[in-house]
Amino acid sequence: VIFMPEAPAKLVFVENGQISSPAKAAPIVVPDSMATRTPAEIYKAHVTAGHTKANLSVFKTFILGIMAGAFIGVAALLNVTIAGQLTGLPPAIVKGASALLFPVGLQLVLLTGSEMFTGNTMVTGSALLANRVRLSDIVKNWGVAWLGNLVGGVGCAALAAGAGLLKVPGVGEYTAALTVAKCVTKLPMQLFLQGIICNALVCLAILSATSAKDTTGKILGCWIPIVAFVTMGVEHSVAN
Repeated sequence: VIFMPEAPAKLVFVENGQISSPAKAAPIVVPDSMATRTPAEIYKAHVTAGHTKANLSVFKTFILGIMAGAFIGVAALLNVTIAGQLTGLPPAIVKGASALLFPVGLQLVLLTGSEMFTGNTMVTGSALLANRVRLSDIVKNWGVAWLGNLVGGVGCAALAAGAGLLKVPGVGEYTAALTVAKCVTKLPMQLFLQGIICNALVCLAILSATSAKDTTGKILGCWIPIVAFVTMGVEHSVAN
């Protein structure tokens, strides 16, 4: 392949010493050299997404919120199912192993376009900073999405309990102990600060996923920040 100086946008093909037309030569596949978005492009994508979310109807936001709550509920159930059956191992191994599959919840949220309160705070907040939405619009989105998340999460828990999934040896006991640790052992200020740490990691996971242009990249992008917050044991309101 020869690049012609007088016409840099064109190619000529040489086969056995003879110039041939591009139509007769083997096709050249040029990969996308920019597989990820720049930080500025990520911000613009969040502004656009935030504007869309803030302008959804209350009904759509609520239904999509239920979906997101159920997806995170499935991830939380998967987490306690794994951890509950590894209770004889060191705590670090139990936390790390049970955290590995928790990102499936956020992946389902992102791939289906459902509404999760925690991630929406960043996305719609970006749209507010860009003057694309009003404060009242995002407050409505946050409130309705949170209520939908609550319904979806509690519904997932009720379904799991009714199906007997919490009766698997070790799972019910682990879930009860985890609940006591969250609701009794930790002080209110600890819960608040851990919530900030957790949502910072959730938003970084969404930012990382937004940077990718393909599904595989989005899945891998959100993986590590989510594994990090679950392993650390900080507080995610929807999962709780």
